[in-house]
Amino acid sequence: MTVIYIDVLIGLNIYITYFLLLATESLSKSKSKTLRRGLASCAGGFSSLIILAPDLPFVLLLLIKLAMAAAIVWVGFGFQARGVFLKRVLIFLGANFLFAGFMIAIWFLFTPAKLAIRNGTVYYHLSALTLIISTILAYGVVRLLEWLLARRIHPRQLCQAEVSVDGNQTVLTVFLDTGNKAYSVSGLPAVFCTTQSLRNIVPQDVLACMRDIEAVTALSGHQWASRIQMVPYHSVGGKGILAGFAPDSFAMIQSGEKRTRDCVLVPVFQPLSDGEADAIAGETLFQE
Repeated sequence: MTVIYIDVLIGLNIYITYFLLLATESLSKSKSKTLRRGLASCAGGFSSLIILAPDLPFVLLLLIKLAMAAAIVWVGFGFQARGVFLKRVLIFLGANFLFAGFMIAIWFLFTPAKLAIRNGTVYYHLSALTLIISTILAYGVVRLLEWLLARRIHPRQLCQAEVSVDGNQTVLTVFLDTGNKAYSVSGLPAVFCTTQSLRNIVPQDVLACMRDIEAVTALSGHQWASRIQMVPYHSVGGKGILAGFAPDSFAMIQSGEKRTRDCVLVPVFQPLSDGEADAIAGETLFQE
């Protein structure tokens, strides 16, 4: 029977949570402040006390883990928008499951005497030197993961944008595409956004009308009619006209600073990337 030392248990899981949060940052293309990450890591460390409880039923354990993950992500990143928050929670959970699977594999293959796994929580009695070496190795793995992801889209080509419409807000991950030269008929730069990323700020009936340029006429007299703008486009596949709308505010967040930009958001009813970005903007929005 493994003797569990509470201080080692909490300290170990603070380290584990810290690097799981770093992995979540890398995979979700977002950043958390150092203080928030530290507090969230401490929350993860104290949540490991669940290992002291009797073996819990799978469904109950899953619900508890979901609640813990949501709380840790909320502490680490804040809420911002529902879709963004849910994405981060799922990524954090995925990183947890991968780590737990790795530790269970070690348990079955080598059965270390001081390793205990219960209720999805890992305990391993480590020496200070082993803990330091493990931390350095874990940090190296996270940096390698960041490097591999950066090869797909350079971080400088991505930024966050806060969008507000009628009091509703959402956060978009925007990809800089120098090939995007589209403008609305009023001369505002066009930002192409996935419909999923706009569901929190645009009514479903309005989105449905914007799917077909001819159906936009159904919005005549609607309070949204004054927002609608036409956006001509040219692409390899041809040319045409899309319907876009002007938000109340659109603020790009770069290097911790917000820069408000005038633009037109254009719903796109198909994926824009492999999930790295919610929107594509031209270089005009990235310039001073």
